Amino acid sequence: MGLDIKTFINVADLRELLSEYDDKLQAYEGLRIAKDYPNCEVIWTAPGSYAGLHVVRTQYAKLKGWPLGNDGRYISEGPAEKSHLINHCDAQWYYLPVDFPDPQWIDTGKGYAVSIGSSVRLLAELWELYAVRDQWPAEFAWRWDAVFLPALASVACSVPIEFK
Repeated sequence: MGLDIKTFINVADLRELLSEYDDKLQAYEGLRIAKDYPNCEVIWTAPGSYAGLHVVRTQYAKLKGWPLGNDGRYISEGPAEKSHLINHCDAQWYYLPVDFPDPQWIDTGKGYAVSIGSSVRLLAELWELYAVRDQWPAEFAWRWDAVFLPALASVACSVPIEFK
């Protein structure tokens, strides 16, 4: 099963807002990634699968020096519990364009919880990874792009992100 990441803004509006965005390097990267999207489409990306997202998460855990499991993947405990990139379920989750310190879990009363993260914090964590892009493993850049573009769009345009 694939993972879809969707923001509720079309590419033309994002391009316009990024032309005046404060962080010019982030805006440049966002425009680079969005260049092939048609103007009328909402931003809808996929990092390849849930496994692709786990690759991004694991790279962030390695960057932070957080413990990894026996399989070499990130562990969602300890310091990673405060990570908006790592501490989320793999089912239905959202990021809101609001800055709050810790990811939230909301009980639906139906036997599962929905994850809510801050796209402001998500963008900051992804930007930390960008700083070490020369150390990225092969095939990592497009997975990072697929998470970065919606995060940037969410912050720049004040729209939520939906992961499904």
